[in-house]
Amino acid sequence: MTLQITNVKSAQYDSDGVAIFKVDCGDIATDTKIFNSGSRDAANDAILQAWLDAGNVVSAYVPPVLQQDATTEDLRRVDRAREFSQTIDTMNNFWYEDLSEAEKVQISVWRELWLDYPTDASATRPVRLSMFKPDLGF
Repeated sequence: MTLQITNVKSAQYDSDGVAIFKVDCGDIATDTKIFNSGSRDAANDAILQAWLDAGNVVSAYVPPVLQQDATTEDLRRVDRAREFSQTIDTMNNFWYEDLSEAEKVQISVWRELWLDYPTDASATRPVRLSMFKPDLGF
């Protein structure tokens, strides 16, 4: 089921150049992109296109800026969030259930290393597991 957009608040390009719209769907505030996934989203796409046609503009991408007084812990947390967004957060149940028990343990240990990394000054950055796509350094 697709939620019906009732209000478009703003839009900003993300780091991949995709316009992400901040919208309301009734009482729910959420983000969405235009031209989502076929005919079921056609009504919402028309609303987003009408918002653009009315002269509204998509704001430029603004990369996150770390505060000047960011600590090593802060920087490591940002690094962990980026790493998880490319690895752990992309996993789904089907993929995970297809792993061997040894691979599941390997992921669990690797995740714990990352969870401890920001607060353990002596820890080195955990190396990405080979079961995940390589880090392309973006």
